[in-house]
Amino acid sequence: MRIYTITAAARRLGIRTQTIRLYVREGLLQPGKESGRFVFTEKDMEELARIVRLRQDLDVNTAGIEVILEMRRKILALQKQIEHLTEGIEKEIQSRLKDYLAESAKLPAQPFRKDITKITVQEESD
Repeated sequence: MRIYTITAAARRLGIRTQTIRLYVREGLLQPGKESGRFVFTEKDMEELARIVRLRQDLDVNTAGIEVILEMRRKILALQKQIEHLTEGIEKEIQSRLKDYLAESAKLPAQPFRKDITKITVQEESD
């Protein structure tokens, strides 16, 4: 796992280290610390890039960024729940299909019914 110092993170994103410190003070970012210094994982770098984009490109204030980031976290959590539920449903369908096929294989074969008469429908004319 790659770790970035605050200087490397600032250089990579083209911003100043003071800007990153401001985002941390504002609570927008919670990087780890090693030996009293901030360290940034790839996930932190992605979050920092989002913050920079929102602040610089879209001129969103701190409160707006907090709301957007929280909504994004909730959406990602919901997506994971949906994936989990979908997997469960797929497993249930496979299990029931397996049971159905096993039970239907036990049934005697039904001969084709020749006593069914063909029905035709005639259109009425005006």
